[in-house]
Amino acid sequence: MKHLLSCLVTVCIAVIPAVTRAQRPVTDECIIRTFTSAITVQTDSALDINETITVDCGTLADKHGIFRILPTQAATPQRRTPVTLASITDETGKSYHYERISDWIDKTETWKIGDPDVTITGLHIYNLRYRVDNAVALTASGTELYWNLNGNFWELPIESYRAIITFPDGITSATTQPTIYSGTSGTTSNTSASVMWTEPRTITVTSLRPLEAKEGITIKASLPNSIFTPYTDRILDRKPIVLGIWTGFVLVILIIGYTIWRRYRRDQRVDKTEVVEFAPPHNLRPLELGMVETYGTIRPSHIAATIVDLAVRGYLTIEAIPKQGIIGNADWRITQTTKPTKELKSFEQRIVRELFSRTEPNKKTTLLSLHDDTFYQSLPKVEQQAMQELKPLNLFPPEKNATNTLLTILLILVIILSTSAILYL
Repeated sequence: MKHLLSCLVTVCIAVIPAVTRAQRPVTDECIIRTFTSAITVQTDSALDINETITVDCGTLADKHGIFRILPTQAATPQRRTPVTLASITDETGKSYHYERISDWIDKTETWKIGDPDVTITGLHIYNLRYRVDNAVALTASGTELYWNLNGNFWELPIESYRAIITFPDGITSATTQPTIYSGTSGTTSNTSASVMWTEPRTITVTSLRPLEAKEGITIKASLPNSIFTPYTDRILDRKPIVLGIWTGFVLVILIIGYTIWRRYRRDQRVDKTEVVEFAPPHNLRPLELGMVETYGTIRPSHIAATIVDLAVRGYLTIEAIPKQGIIGNADWRITQTTKPTKELKSFEQRIVRELFSRTEPNKKTTLLSLHDDTFYQSLPKVEQQAMQELKPLNLFPPEKNATNTLLTILLILVIILSTSAILYL
């Protein structure tokens, strides 16, 4: 009898610390006591998931609820895994208050569960029902389920986790042998969970020890190709309300831009009666006429027309130089006459100076090819001087600059909205 009592005392001493370690006492920290997932794998490559999470907040102050974070893009292989939430309730079926947060950069969706005006203590049960599309990857190398069962985003420790995964008909222990990984993100080994077939189409994954914050359990299973149909990623199925709002914004901006263009930038309709003009209005030069047509923007063709006009008016002579040999190029020799240039407008004088800026002081002859890579540098100054000649004539609408600026802003808004919509969706 004494020997029996001694054995019982020894067993009690050994068991009591183990029980104490198995469940943390109620303290001023938040702990997930139990976490159970019921996952049904559908033939359309989706997962229907029901989660029951029992959280013990003890006497922790200022705690309002929990965060459930799910990935919306898989990495193996990279693809979208849209998440659709059905409900978040307590054990009685009463809905919890929650806020949905989508992270475009990290490709995650967060459910911030709990009332921001109400603090909680003690035990609370959260039942989550949601669907994950495109969870089963159909690739050229085969069909595979690769899914983090509990998630690596938890800031809370998990004392006990269990997942019951049900496959469609045709998937049994004879066709599929799942692999489990456990630990922090990126771990390729398993020391924290077990997996076994418990029914013909059902496997159960169970944690072997408490999981610390950021630790997860991932399942990988190769599946028969013929059972699953690929997921169709349609834009309208992603976020129809958000897509509609974005589309509305873009349409409104485009309508505003078109209205402004039609009012201020479009060529106004004129009487079809033709009036013969024997000379340019206001004695405008070719470059000025071109800039009026382009709303103040200078183009290379304007410079070419000005050089020809200066030759017609006797300030320059232009001589064609034929192509020399097989690999030679035709060119033009431009020579300045002795006619004084003081009568020319300021931008014309600058063009003449630039043409002969690379010649010797007493040699007023140049080749057009010498200016192919340099003449463009003088265009801003020529444009500025030409605009000074044109402004007093009031040939440009007073709203031109403001209109250009507004149209540019609207275009930038359209680009930003379109880009952000693509990233978000």
